[in-house]
Amino acid sequence: MTRREFLNARNAYLIAKAALDTAKEDEQRAEREFMARKGYEGEYIWTVDLDETAFDALLEDYERECAAELAAVTAAEKLYNTTAARLADIAASVAPLPAAELAEFKHSVHTNAATREKVIEIALKLDARTIPAKM
Repeated sequence: MTRREFLNARNAYLIAKAALDTAKEDEQRAEREFMARKGYEGEYIWTVDLDETAFDALLEDYERECAAELAAVTAAEKLYNTTAARLADIAASVAPLPAAELAEFKHSVHTNAATREKVIEIALKLDARTIPAKM
């Protein structure tokens, strides 16, 4: 792992996170517009008080009309998850731990979402100049 790989992973993560945030905002806007077109006062489908059959029909209409926005969110989530995992892996490998503890830490990063998020949070604050150019 090199400093350049870390920087590339961090930049890819930040771009993917921004793309996901934008896709979610677009999808929420589309949902609000859909609700207004259908004459409902709530902003979100799940806030509408309908029987199960009517709710399912409304949801199907929404999924059909807003398919592009929903697909964009799904694609952005996949990219975000991939880049987050890559950044967490690289950041975990930089941790100054003995080999046995490092292996356990890396396993925790893969299996524990809270640990992964904390590692990513720290990686975003890390001054990349503290990472050796080549390891």
